[in-house]
Amino acid sequence: MRSFSTDISYRHRGLSLLETMLAIFLLLTVLTFVLELYCRSFQNLTKVEQTFQATAFARDTLEEVRVWARDPVHFSQPTWAPFANVTDSRYPDFAIQTEVAAAELNAACTAFEDGLNAADRLTMPNSARTVTLSVIHRGVAIFELSSLIAEPERRLAAVNPVRVVADPVAPDPVAVDGEVEFQASLIDSTGAQITDVEFTWSVLPGPEVPTAGIRPGNGMIVRVSRDGTKAVFKNRYERTDGTVDHTGGVCRVVANAKYFAATQRGRSVDLRLAQ
Repeated sequence: MRSFSTDISYRHRGLSLLETMLAIFLLLTVLTFVLELYCRSFQNLTKVEQTFQATAFARDTLEEVRVWARDPVHFSQPTWAPFANVTDSRYPDFAIQTEVAAAELNAACTAFEDGLNAADRLTMPNSARTVTLSVIHRGVAIFELSSLIAEPERRLAAVNPVRVVADPVAPDPVAVDGEVEFQASLIDSTGAQITDVEFTWSVLPGPEVPTAGIRPGNGMIVRVSRDGTKAVFKNRYERTDGTVDHTGGVCRVVANAKYFAATQRGRSVDLRLAQ
């Protein structure tokens, strides 16, 4: 039987050194884990904030680029210098570097053009630009935003925006079964040619100005170039029943250009046809 004094000392004794060290170790382990979670959370929060600011800066700059590029003069510049290096007081820790490259688009169907040899593909090399914005943070690129910007509509020439010219000059008259090659171009108000335009061709009987004694003639478009800018007229008319005629008289070659959903028409000079 234990004594009364022994029972009291057993129930009220303190923690041993080993128990104290173990408790401190567990406490430090928990504190280290919590501190590491806090540091990681803070780093992630900082990274998210940087990404948010970089994205906002890039989007704001891209919108400024789009507005600036609506001017055809700006769009046609080989380098878009005002946006080469961009800074903004709203985003003091960031800068943007802009790269612009021609975007060669297939016309009119990518799936169809991809099946052709490279030399035979019909492309539109001047209709759009690929703009890439690189957001720089402390000398390091952390974010990129790319967009395709289309060429803006240009004001057309007030008189005869579609030019249809024989190359070489058409003989007068065009011999029976003779051929004449024509080239079409769309001209803007500054006199510059607009590229990447689709043309359709036809023949219009009769002269530009109706004149007594000159009767309407007719012929055929027998070949059109792959890009549609050139066509060959032939002094020969084939009826639907298969018969062939050489009508004589006068006719003109017509080219229609589709530009921003509007059709522009151009006509050649009068062609006098031999019979």
